[in-house]
Amino acid sequence: MRINPLRITKMKNMKRIAFILLSLVFVCNLYAQNSELLSSDWEMTKAKMFFEDNQVQEALDVYLDVYREHPKNDLLNIRIAECFFKLYDYEKCIKYLDIAFEANPNSNYMGEINFGYGQYYHKISDFDKAIEYYSKIQSGTEVVDSTKLAKYIAQAKLAKELMNTKYNCDFKNLGPNVNSEFNEIYPVHSWDENKLYLTSDRRVFEGQEQSSISKLYNYSVLASYFDENKNFLPAQLVDEVFAKDKDYILTSVGLNNNDYILYRHIPSNKDGGDIYYLHLKDEFDFSEPQNVGQNVNSPKYEGSGSFDFINNELYYVTNTNNKQGEECDVYNSLLKRGNFSNTLAVNECNTEFDESFIYLHPGGDFLVFASDSDKSMGGYDLFISIKDGKKWTKPVNMGMPFNSVENETNFTLSPDVKYAYITSDRPNGYGRMDIYRVDFEKYFESRFGYSPALTVVRGKVTNDEGADVNCDIKIQGKQKDCFSKKIKTNEEGWFTFVLKPKNKYTIEIKQKPYQNYVRDINLNNEYKTEIELEIELEPKT
Repeated sequence: MRINPLRITKMKNMKRIAFILLSLVFVCNLYAQNSELLSSDWEMTKAKMFFEDNQVQEALDVYLDVYREHPKNDLLNIRIAECFFKLYDYEKCIKYLDIAFEANPNSNYMGEINFGYGQYYHKISDFDKAIEYYSKIQSGTEVVDSTKLAKYIAQAKLAKELMNTKYNCDFKNLGPNVNSEFNEIYPVHSWDENKLYLTSDRRVFEGQEQSSISKLYNYSVLASYFDENKNFLPAQLVDEVFAKDKDYILTSVGLNNNDYILYRHIPSNKDGGDIYYLHLKDEFDFSEPQNVGQNVNSPKYEGSGSFDFINNELYYVTNTNNKQGEECDVYNSLLKRGNFSNTLAVNECNTEFDESFIYLHPGGDFLVFASDSDKSMGGYDLFISIKDGKKWTKPVNMGMPFNSVENETNFTLSPDVKYAYITSDRPNGYGRMDIYRVDFEKYFESRFGYSPALTVVRGKVTNDEGADVNCDIKIQGKQKDCFSKKIKTNEEGWFTFVLKPKNKYTIEIKQKPYQNYVRDINLNNEYKTEIELEIELEPKT
């Protein structure tokens, strides 16, 4: 399974240093089955160092050089098969597994061989054979312990079931204007409905420094605008201070596109990376993102921040309570008076495995998260949970085409909920992780019986002379369970907020020296994608 791009930065140096130290201290006495080749030989050690650093092609090149002298060595063929598996060349993977087995029917590495066969058949969707080979392993091996082995068997069984319940949704890769040979991750839909933010480790300018280990560049934040036919235009750098080569990952955007939630890992901080927040007052504000503080961030990893700008709730993932490994859980925190507090685990979403991503729909009606638990089809899958009162329902696998036997790790939604955008490393893409679009509205209505679409209200406040008015706007729902919220316009009087359907609202402005402004919005019987308001405040007489 490919390493999650979000984790590459924080893991690669640690793994490399640890492995070099181990290789210098130890001489492994594990011998190959049929020749003098040792797993501790320098070429084998060097290749495994490359592999552990996610330099799979470099590892493969070294292994293939050794292969010329040791074509039947079982361990060597297993490692070559592992490389081809990581590179999605499954046919060459099975070729070298066959050599390892046929030349060494009594291999000491039979557990690794059977596991390799299980992984191969899992990826080509022959789930019965995958289960057969997984089940041949009596106990854990060097590459998989018994807990994970049970997980793979459960995943193969579920994948077989879900293959027969595919939802009839349009699904497409966004193409070369958005995707590249590098990683495109974290699609975030703008509330303007005319662009999609994304983060990429591609090269964005001449002379940009490239990692000698991963061959990737620092993360940059881009946006792809789309035309009236919903065709995406070439992605361009976002004109913000955090965008260009700063290694920030944009994970959530506010209603006015001036509030940003980001993730960044700074190696000198000696932690797993933190969540940052940025509020821009206007287009001339060049403030830097600020760390959200220790109520959320810890000495370990916090990422994938998703902010509900209606209810002021931040959902994120962290491994702060996992003392043994990298596995993350989902948490939430409430924003009160400018500070995040009341951090709690969202236990309905969490498993003993890794929850690597969270998306919270504005208004808090449902959430989507990624997990590689025993309820996935293989790798990371997307799961959905609906808010029922104050609790979340039991998460369900979103099924195909949202998920596959590869990794699906990110999710975002257009304001009209027609389309979801996901990240996946499934084969036949443009590079490593690609962004795809899938018909979400049909899926959600067929599965849950209603549409979660929101109404976007945008406009501007001026006075009777046409001058901009910067003021507070109070939004009050008229049903008992609805929210009461106060928002601020920007310096030029512009505002954006969203409303849930099937409700009546009152919009109120009290601003000296003007008359009180009150307006009703009725969404009880009619859904509107957006409402434009031009609010003119009259002077007091």
